Amino acid sequence: MSDDKVISFNKRKSKVKSSDVDKFEEFISDLMYGFNIGEVSMFEVSRRLNKYMNENNFSAVKFDEIEKQLLLRYGLDIDSIQDNIKEHLFTDNEVIGDIGALNKDEREKNRAMLNRLGFYDLYEDCLEEHKILELVIKNDVNDIRMLLDDDKVTLISEKKIDFSDDSVNRALAYYRSSTEKPIKVTICEATSQYEYH
Repeated sequence: MSDDKVISFNKRKSKVKSSDVDKFEEFISDLMYGFNIGEVSMFEVSRRLNKYMNENNFSAVKFDEIEKQLLLRYGLDIDSIQDNIKEHLFTDNEVIGDIGALNKDEREKNRAMLNRLGFYDLYEDCLEEHKILELVIKNDVNDIRMLLDDDKVTLISEKKIDFSDDSVNRALAYYRSSTEKPIKVTICEATSQYEYH
């Protein structure tokens, strides 16, 4: 049997229809609007993109093609842009002037973004997103960070916490009355910090 009579299902599966691009454009517009107004976090963007790809049975190749088609609608030809960048920024494998430093900075930013997205992808099943308030109480008795998450309060201090301090008790009492339910207080005292590189 010759190769020209063999049907490649991978090519058919990754073929992009105009309706796929329309649907993705609507999805990504809504998602980015939510991100821009602060309703959707970076973690949620990553999670929803993965869910969208799975629900619509998109391979990575098809997803790349949809992105390219969408950008073409707005006048951006990714292949052409990549060729121009390679042509203008590099001569005989040498980077020209300050553009090299800029390019290195951009690469570092992109690498950091990919690492962040990779972290979200790796732990998406066990990550939970919370909006947490932080209250700092610093006086001659205590130096405390209070993390307030719904009915959970975490008190963090590098020293032992002195609960005879009125400002600590007042903050706990006011927060308790604002939640209208009992709060669970976790105490982390005599903690130490270090930088992880």
